[in-house]
Amino acid sequence: MILIDYGKEGKNDAINYIKYYKLPDNLMDLSYNKSLIEIDCKMEYFKKLWSTYYDSDGKVIYTFDKPGEYRYLIQDSAIDKLTTLVCEGRPSRTFP
Repeated sequence: MILIDYGKEGKNDAINYIKYYKLPDNLMDLSYNKSLIEIDCKMEYFKKLWSTYYDSDGKVIYTFDKPGEYRYLIQDSAIDKLTTLVCEGRPSRTFP
């Protein structure tokens, strides 16, 4: 499980994600989330199994509990950096 605490830039990215997927508007107040993510080190892709989003008071404002689809890593994303730490022997990648 990972904990993502949003800074200003991270929160803007999360809000764009919320708008794109038409998630509940109360997520605009989010402060952090906890997620369980499955990472395939060999194929270099991942999927989110669940996430719970919290406001600055620590109240749950949304829970996503349906496993997502596998997605490939995006250069310099948080999940790319996490994969480098989790997957033993995986060097930091250089994307074309």
